[in-house]
Amino acid sequence: MTAHDETQLHDETKRIHSGYAPGNKDPRQVPIVQSTTYTFDSSDGIAAAFKPNTKALFGEIIANPAMSVLDVEKFARIAHGQGVPLIVDAGTFDYASGTLPGFTEPDDSYHGVVYTRDYAAAPFVIKARMQPQRDFGAYPSAHSAFMLNLSLESLDVRMRRHCENAQKVAEYLFTRDDVVTDVRYPGLPSSPYNDLAEKYLEGASGVLTIDVKGGREAGVKFMDALQLIARQVHVADARSCVLHPASTTHRQVPDDQLESVGITPGLVRISVGLENADDTIADIDQALAKVAE
Repeated sequence: MTAHDETQLHDETKRIHSGYAPGNKDPRQVPIVQSTTYTFDSSDGIAAAFKPNTKALFGEIIANPAMSVLDVEKFARIAHGQGVPLIVDAGTFDYASGTLPGFTEPDDSYHGVVYTRDYAAAPFVIKARMQPQRDFGAYPSAHSAFMLNLSLESLDVRMRRHCENAQKVAEYLFTRDDVVTDVRYPGLPSSPYNDLAEKYLEGASGVLTIDVKGGREAGVKFMDALQLIARQVHVADARSCVLHPASTTHRQVPDDQLESVGITPGLVRISVGLENADDTIADIDQALAKVAE
């Protein structure tokens, strides 16, 4: 069961949660039992929709590209009241409650380990590592693992810079209502998610989205005019990266269908990198000037 709005989901996430069955001949899709979708911000009706086979409630902390923030406390209370975990707070759910026997009964495939007994501090993570990851074979190569570990060692420092830079860029863009119709960033006081960002986050992420006046053509013109910011799909890259979905990842989708899933023709996503924020803002400023010509 997922707590989100269809208009705020990444396309691949929607495919995963579409309730498909095995054997559909799509190699990108992994079979799941069932998924039920509910509005991201509303808890109305969710408790009544739990079924005997419901195993978890999934919540996305920051939805991309909507930049909406999940009320973790509210949805955790609902999930725990039904005896299942909210996935984003996997470390705080009482896995020893007996509602999930896979955690409280011996795992014969791993020397009879009982995850809640032998790894009481982190049963979810240990079970995921020892069982599903082993069975699915999702292991990185030795060099990839080395690079990942190397990156994790500086993650805290880098994320602080991402967030600080994104905050500055968002504040600048908020002043550009002459060419930008909307700025979505939970760190802005104007965001409907600002209170939740203050409550749950240390920094409101390094990603923000804007709507450029003029629709699809204006979005393309803005992206093409950027000189420092790279045209890449990446997020959390050391470089600032920009994505205009209507002309790249979703170029084959008509405008009316884009808007039905929350992507306006002029929507641009910016992943703010580690460069000097003034340089990033200067690049955006000159690109907006060309859009306004």
